[in-house]
Amino acid sequence: MASLGRLFAQRLDETSGARQALEAAYAQLRADDPRRAATLAHKGLALVRSRAVRQQLWTALAWAAIAERDALAARDALLRLPGNALDSYLVAAYLSACNRTPEAAVLLLQARALGQRDRESTRLLLDLLLREGAETNAADIARADRGLLSDEDWRALATALPALGAGDHHA
Repeated sequence: MASLGRLFAQRLDETSGARQALEAAYAQLRADDPRRAATLAHKGLALVRSRAVRQQLWTALAWAAIAERDALAARDALLRLPGNALDSYLVAAYLSACNRTPEAAVLLLQARALGQRDRESTRLLLDLLLREGAETNAADIARADRGLLSDEDWRALATALPALGAGDHHA
């Protein structure tokens, strides 16, 4: 019976516009318009019925608030998520928005030690380390994760860290 209810809630999300609001919110986050993303996420939250889409909408709202550096709104959104929805990247981005740069960097370094590496987390970690003046650590991590970084990322890092050089991204 529970799965029938879950299916019904998912179907309602499709027809109510909640799913479309979610997709539009993430599109606005990718387009670097967090205010519009937040508006769309709020619209979706007013329509949502399923737990899964609700969680995704709260996550979108958290990212929008983080992008706006609105720590209170981000905290409110994060508190509405189940613990298993909070990953190190999201929490570190929140800590960064709260001007808790050292804690954010430590969290990402700990996650990294556990094998959690991806482009976005690496980019955030490098940004945090550079803000903290830890150029040597940033350069070491940039070299280690060179394959995760785009050519554009590498050029920006080479400008911030001349010791890296502007060499070929894939070298």
